[in-house]
Amino acid sequence: MSIAAPNDDAELRMDGSEREPTVQYAVRCPRCRKRAVAHMMRMGIKGTYREAMVRLGAARITCPRCGFNRTAAPGEEEAYELWYATEFDGRRLWARDRAHLDFLIAWLSSAGQLPDHADAGRVHLEALPKWIRARKNRAAIVGRLRRLQEQDDE
Repeated sequence: MSIAAPNDDAELRMDGSEREPTVQYAVRCPRCRKRAVAHMMRMGIKGTYREAMVRLGAARITCPRCGFNRTAAPGEEEAYELWYATEFDGRRLWARDRAHLDFLIAWLSSAGQLPDHADAGRVHLEALPKWIRARKNRAAIVGRLRRLQEQDDE
């Protein structure tokens, strides 16, 4: 007898209760250095009531190219390198996956107008730092993000 999860993104625990959906980030494989997937978990929350930041750590990293598959040992949850990451003006600029990267490029390229297909990203726009949202930085940031796209297409 199989138990179907009420939400495709959710997992069931052994007792049948639902766990939080996992968030997946594109990361660099520790073995072959190609793109892998990190299944992220909550590591804690810091900040204030109005500006809470949820810290995420990699619970498991899997690589479809070389077969790397490892569950992070305690204390190693933050030992991963984001695949879509670069620097801009001394600050870290990153995207969690290709869809997030494409969304950021579309939004910044459209002078801050939300693309029709991007309703899910609306909430995240408010959380973007001011230096990303600043009109004067948009063209340069889009250029950096497009280079990350090209890296992915190689």
